[in-house]
Order: sequence, then structure tokens, then C-alpha cells
Amino acid sequence: MLSLAINSYTTPSNYELLDLPIPELSSPTDVLVKVHAAGINPVDVKTAAGAMRVIMPLTFPYKLGLDLSGTVVRVGEAVTEFAEGDEVFAMLPFTRGGMYLVLFPLRRPNFASLGSVSEYALISSTGLVPKPISLSHTEAASLPCVAITALQCLERANTVIEGGLSGKTVFIPAGLSGTGSIAVQLAKRVYGAGKVITTVSTTKIGKVDEFLGTGVVDQVIDYMKEDVLKLVEKGSVDFFYDTAGVSIQYISVMKKGGLIISITTMPSGKEVVKFMPDAPYSLLRALDVLDWVNQWRVWWWGARLEARVTSVDTSDVARVSQLVEEGKVKAVVGRTADLDDLQGIKDACTELKAGKGGLGKFVVVMRKGQVHT
Repeated sequence: MLSLAINSYTTPSNYELLDLPIPELSSPTDVLVKVHAAGINPVDVKTAAGAMRVIMPLTFPYKLGLDLSGTVVRVGEAVTEFAEGDEVFAMLPFTRGGMYLVLFPLRRPNFASLGSVSEYALISSTGLVPKPISLSHTEAASLPCVAITALQCLERANTVIEGGLSGKTVFIPAGLSGTGSIAVQLAKRVYGAGKVITTVSTTKIGKVDEFLGTGVVDQVIDYMKEDVLKLVEKGSVDFFYDTAGVSIQYISVMKKGGLIISITTMPSGKEVVKFMPDAPYSLLRALDVLDWVNQWRVWWWGARLEARVTSVDTSDVARVSQLVEEGKVKAVVGRTADLDDLQGIKDACTELKAGKGGLGKFVVVMRKGQVHT
């Protein structure tokens, strides 16, 4: 089968299409899925470039991708909830068998069956959810990682902020990015935010209502031409969802006691241990110190900061599916490429790596009749 893969840490310009073996069922709960479409996230590109090699060194060849939508072709003997032909979507786990540090070996992770940008992918049945009927495979593949990330962060904010997010002012920069586009929809349609503010580039101003729906965003700021700090009242924001690493730059917009949740800031040891329970004590404490410094900078302004890491939770994928069917969340696909269009994939991933210029999610589509066995 064809897979988008790398043989060493590298940038998108060196990605390859490799002919790799179709994964074999290795557990009674395994499910083999024929992938119809697969989403690529910024974290995929960063991981391939070695951004997490200290805590999560890769095994090569390493197949890229976490999100998929496809059809079940084979199930393990213990699987009863899915059968051949079922249409499903999912977010693959980051590892299969644990994580470890280069200097402190724990359990060497097995990446052999992972990677969604492949013609086939293996996943536990507990990680699968039926594909929303209303979505194409391309749309479904765009959702899991970004939607789970946004949902977990906004749910946290809704729990922590007194009175929840209902009626509150929410600031979500990059509202047409992958996770930003889902977050603004959740903030308005699910959590009832009173005012949603976002930033986009000049060319995207007219696309906000088109892609997100009229009335989802209350204030759109062209960050290329306008000064956010002049257009957003100082001390007016209750919740700031930072997907672009601009927490400190825009800190003055926060209310006293307001909450910032960042998915770009280095997480604390307490957060890391949730997905890396065997991490060395020294690493966790070092991360705690760094987190304390970041929190102190925000605390000095009277706000609170939480740096969060997405956890793969199937119940969250199921909830996203429900919200889609209820019309509260729309998939935002900005760019697609066929699996055999390697240059198109490289170009889109380079855009992801730069962190600017993209619109919604990038999805790789497996063309009918193309599957190699």
C-alpha cells in the first residue's frame, strides 16, 4: 500500500510516498480500515521535523497523519460493534505502546501500524466512531484532531470560568485555521458566548461568514492591516483560546481573572503525565518550572494561563459527530490533494509548517481505483 512517510526527521520537501505492507491485525480488538481521506495537522508536520524527538522519538519509516475517514475491511475476533463495510472516522493515537525519553528508555513505542495518510490504517475498535451521515469522507477526515482539541479546551473554559462561557466575551485568533474554525463555532453555537472575536488575514475577511456561518463571529479583525489592541477593549475578554502563540502579545485584552488556554505553549509536567505516565520525574519538574514562569507572566497581568495537550478521547469524537448532525459544527476544508500528488502534499504541508496562509484543514484524498495491495 502507498503511505506518506519519512525515513528520517525532515521537512515537507523530503516527504515520500512509500510502498509499505498493509497492517496486520495484532489484537482481538483491532480494526483494519480502508482510508478514503486523511487529515494532516500542524502537529504531524512538527513531529516529522523532530519537534518532539526528546520525549517521543520516532521509529522509521514513520507514516504521517492522525485523522482518517474510511470503510472497515477487517475486524478482530472480539469486535462486535463494527463490521466490514461500515463507514467510520477517527483520530489515531500518537503511539502504540507508550513513549520514552532518549536518555531514559521506558517502553519503546511501536509506530508500525500508525499513520492515517495511507491506503489502509489499523486502529482499535474503541477508537472508532461511525462517520456522520451528512458528511463526505473528505469533510469527516478534517474534523477529529482539530475538533477534539477545540472541544476539550472550550469545555475546560466553560467549567473553570464562573458562570461558564454563556454571554461571555471570547477571543479566538486565527478563526479560519483548523482548530480555530471549530472553536469559534463551538463558542457561539454550543457554549453560547455573547461575543466572539477573531483575527484573519486580509484575503480571508470575506470568507468568515461563508465558511463558518453568518453571526458566528461578532468581530473580525484584519491582523495584517489593523491593530488588535486598538480594536479590542482593554480588559474586556473573559476567555482567550490561543492557537497562534500570541498570549503575551495580546495579554492586555484580558479581564482580571480571565482565562487563557494555549495549545502552543509548552505544557506543565502535570499535563504531560496525562499522556506520558512513565515520564522521568526530572523532566516533569523541569516542565513545571517552565510552566510556572509562563503562568507568572500572565498572572502579573491578573489573568490565568493553562497550556493543554490534546488527549485522544473517542467520546469526544462521538460528541463532535453529534454536533455535526445537529448543525452546530461545520467542517472547514481549505485544501485537498490526491495521495499520488506528492508535490501538492508537500506544498500544503509547507504551508502548515509556516503556520500562515492556510484555510481550515488540509485533507489528502485516496482516489477510487487507486488502492495498491
